[in-house]
Amino acid sequence: MNMGQVSQESGTITVDHNGHQWQGYNINVGNPHAVVFVDSLKEVGELSHAPHVLPTSAYPDGVNVEFVEIQPDGELSMRVHERGSGETRSCGTGTCAVALAATIHKKGSLPTTWVIHPPGGRLEVELDPHSNAILTGPAVLLSEHDLSSYLA
Repeated sequence: MNMGQVSQESGTITVDHNGHQWQGYNINVGNPHAVVFVDSLKEVGELSHAPHVLPTSAYPDGVNVEFVEIQPDGELSMRVHERGSGETRSCGTGTCAVALAATIHKKGSLPTTWVIHPPGGRLEVELDPHSNAILTGPAVLLSEHDLSSYLA
């Protein structure tokens, strides 16, 4: 799926969560993302509440926060706390944000491709020379609901 352009916004951000603090990247994929790199995803702990992101003025309407661990093979593992939803098993815009942040973090160049492993499964993000993202991965129906009775 073509996810559109991914960009780094100006300014530095800091994420505080469960007694840890990380410097991160302010990434925009049409919605805001704070991406931080951690030594181990285990240090993130519970994501039952939103991580505290500074400066608060950078995200007046909230922010999705991605925690990323670089694996020895160069692939990325991630967890995400989505604004308004809590921790989710995957996030399309989040994986695209992670791909650009990883490119910047590793001082890479575009075009590039990243393999990213959120809890929900393996995804691939290709960034073209203009930082447009193509997201590739499985689409799986997790549940089905009939909401028509609520619309009456």
